[in-house]
Amino acid sequence: MHHLKSFLLVIIGFFIVITLFSLLMPSTVLISKSQTIPAPKAKIMEFVKVPANWQKWYPEFKDADVQYESDKIIWEKNEIQFVDQDSFALRLSFMREGELPVTTDIMLYDIDGLPQIEWKAYHKLRWYPWEKFGGIMLDDMAGSLYDSALINLRETVLRAK
Repeated sequence: MHHLKSFLLVIIGFFIVITLFSLLMPSTVLISKSQTIPAPKAKIMEFVKVPANWQKWYPEFKDADVQYESDKIIWEKNEIQFVDQDSFALRLSFMREGELPVTTDIMLYDIDGLPQIEWKAYHKLRWYPWEKFGGIMLDDMAGSLYDSALINLRETVLRAK
């Protein structure tokens, strides 16, 4: 009986230490990906700003049943809300069932005379230790989707020239 109590105290102590350590970790994770696209800026933004054009390049929409509205894309209980936009920037809010919304900025600017599109995603994490430690691997998980989306966008824009 004494060994069982000692074991439980060690497990509870370990959980408390992990929880306290996770509270020191940041609550927001920024993932940033970019891609150079040698095409006119207006053509690039046409594929980004028009919700119906996302079907042509966004990987999650390839085989999904997607509904488009003027400022919203809905698929499989998920939603992308077009929040704010100007000529070369767009702010989106990605809402997935059971997750906190992800704020995303897509910006187009010049680097050495070539248009570069940048995708910045701000992921808010809850205080739970497993979410905070999961945030360490978020770039590997979500970042690959953003990267492949930008590569697909580049290929789609270049084919449409």
